[in-house]
Amino acid sequence: MTGTLLRQIGIIGVGMIGASVAAAVRSREITTRIVAYSPGEDAKIALAAGWIDHVCEQATDCLEGSDLVVLSAPVSSIMHLMPLIAQCLAQQASEGKPLTRLTDTGSSKQGIVAASEALGPNKAVFVPAHPIAGSERRGAAAANPDLFVNRMVLLCQGDDIAVESFNVVSRFWQSLGARTATIHAKLHDEVYAEVSHWPHAAAFALCLGIARGPLAEHSVARAGAGLKDTTRIAASDPALWTDILLSNKAATLASAQRHRQALSDLIERIEQDDRAALVELLTKASQWRQGLQDLA
Repeated sequence: MTGTLLRQIGIIGVGMIGASVAAAVRSREITTRIVAYSPGEDAKIALAAGWIDHVCEQATDCLEGSDLVVLSAPVSSIMHLMPLIAQCLAQQASEGKPLTRLTDTGSSKQGIVAASEALGPNKAVFVPAHPIAGSERRGAAAANPDLFVNRMVLLCQGDDIAVESFNVVSRFWQSLGARTATIHAKLHDEVYAEVSHWPHAAAFALCLGIARGPLAEHSVARAGAGLKDTTRIAASDPALWTDILLSNKAATLASAQRHRQALSDLIERIEQDDRAALVELLTKASQWRQGLQDLA
């Protein structure tokens, strides 16, 4: 889908994902104007790179004149912004202006969906989303205009979301090259605790265990590709992942408990020199991983 679709798009939060949204929109000529807000320097970096046209002074300024605003801040920040966004939408409604449609990029959904109740009768314009795309790289300088190509964007479809808003947001993500599908917020958070949130925590934990040990310096000097592959995601932004883990606490801890048991099982088999049982456990894990590879 090419050509100008929207008059103006706003982006609140211009880290790697938000800047990549801007870069993808700009490269595909989906709008004539992109405005953005970031509390640090990332919006200015995106402006200098030509990804956006204007840096807003505060987050809610992005709604002024925008057909669509992408909330790409951390989950806790998106939740905090909802009452302020509600005031802007109410003002638009009182002035007879078209309401700005909203979507987001948050990695957990239940907290954001709950916070969006603050939008009141205007909640119909908000379509929660999670693009299954990312990188361990950080900030606007890491923007990738093709980040969403052939990637899935999950949309939380609810009875209180206007069909027109859902269709506009779905087409928007598709115009960036993504495929869209729907999911309930609760199931989303349970699944992504399992396949993303706890695995990131586990990668951090693996690095922490080595960093705390007596061979940390030797390990850095002598590690091969295996450790780099296993721990790549632990190079991600610690503050961002702290926010994600705490925003999906219950599901992440449930996943952690299952992994704790799996680790205990492996340790026990090694302690007992139980070769047959160890092979059985590793085979089951390897077969599951091969299934994941087959989907690539």
